[in-house]
Amino acid sequence: MNHPVYLSIFNSCFIKKCKYCNTISNPCITKGIKTSCNKKSVLYLKTRDNNVAEHKLYYKHYCRILSTIIKETRILYYEEVISKSKNKMKTIWNIIHKETYNPTNENNIKLLKINNHMAYNQINTGNELNNYFLNTAENI
Repeated sequence: MNHPVYLSIFNSCFIKKCKYCNTISNPCITKGIKTSCNKKSVLYLKTRDNNVAEHKLYYKHYCRILSTIIKETRILYYEEVISKSKNKMKTIWNIIHKETYNPTNENNIKLLKINNHMAYNQINTGNELNNYFLNTAENI
């Protein structure tokens, strides 16, 4: 008896439906995009279980279309937010901050070594940088 074959047939006939609770509310994501993402996950499971080239090509094509739709809806949403705002520059910078901010990628300089002298705190680091650039400007 070939157990994996029966298991794959069972899984393809009785698809397990999962409901995920989105804790992050994103107004860019519409109900249609959510259903398309659910369909994408079902397609992924089918392509993972079957080694059919047509399924994989269809899945890749579906993913490309879905990602372009998500990008376009995000652009349309932000254009609407900007057009409705009173302070457009502040809104634009808030959007840029929201899209590009990564809290794990903070690059803080902890120490600086200049002329074999270690500067640990920010005041000493700032003073050392000021002295360096003032002396460089005088030497030019």
